[in-house]
Amino acid sequence: MIILRPLLITALFLLSVISTVVAAESCLDCHQDETPGAVRQWQESAHAVDVGCADCHKGDHEAIVAGEAPVVAAVCGECHRDEYSQHTDSRHGMGLHAGWGCTRNMPDRNKEECRFCHEEGSTLPRTIVHCARFLKQSSEMGMIGCNRCHQVENNCASCHSNHLTRPEIAADPKVCAKCHMGPDHPQWEMWETSMHGTLYSSAGPEVGPSCQLCHMPDGSHDVSRGLTSPPSMKPYTEAEQAGQRDEMIEICSQCHAADFARRDLAAADAVRRQGLALVAEAEEVVRDINDRNLLDPPP
Repeated sequence: MIILRPLLITALFLLSVISTVVAAESCLDCHQDETPGAVRQWQESAHAVDVGCADCHKGDHEAIVAGEAPVVAAVCGECHRDEYSQHTDSRHGMGLHAGWGCTRNMPDRNKEECRFCHEEGSTLPRTIVHCARFLKQSSEMGMIGCNRCHQVENNCASCHSNHLTRPEIAADPKVCAKCHMGPDHPQWEMWETSMHGTLYSSAGPEVGPSCQLCHMPDGSHDVSRGLTSPPSMKPYTEAEQAGQRDEMIEICSQCHAADFARRDLAAADAVRRQGLALVAEAEEVVRDINDRNLLDPPP
């Protein structure tokens, strides 16, 4: 029995691999001609060993062709449980919600947009955040201008790409720049022109810290670690903030004196508070204009 057990395990593994290959072959017959790049990437990935097309895309071919069966993050989470749990608990885990305003009262709304904030068949929002979507955008504008980034909540490919599994893709800070850049959230430009970014580009990751080194330490998928004032506008409690700050000080202390890091981050906190005070002042002006029925659409 002791001898047979490892043989049985090996046999079951081989059967699993064979079934994966057989299932994939039925897709490859067409897709080697239709989407050769995607097939090649899958064949070169770690998934090719035991994860076939149907494992991720499931079996409804008509739904796949119609774009109605996306490979959402929960599908990846069936195997990558720890990473999925960390991701959903992080600020990336509310990415879809943080950029949206409710469209239910708009006459030409796209009803499919309800799923960004609500579970199927429910009117209860999945997450309470302050939304900031430009409601004057068309659905197509929103899809390209907002959703390409805000889908990070439900799309692991936002960082990992669709069919490749190379760690260096998600470890490259440029993958963060796809979203964290521009006038409304210029984190990439701030890092790139800082001493951190300068050292990274001139001396490499051994000297210059990347986004991932500080915000995803040890390969964590919780991008919120160490953040006391996350950009999703859903603040932590004071107790949580203290713990988060301690975590960030620990990360900074790999290169800096802890006291220096604490002072520097405290100065940034002060700037943020002052900025929010200006926003609150502007909000009162906007509300006054709205009370006079001069804004379309209203906030």
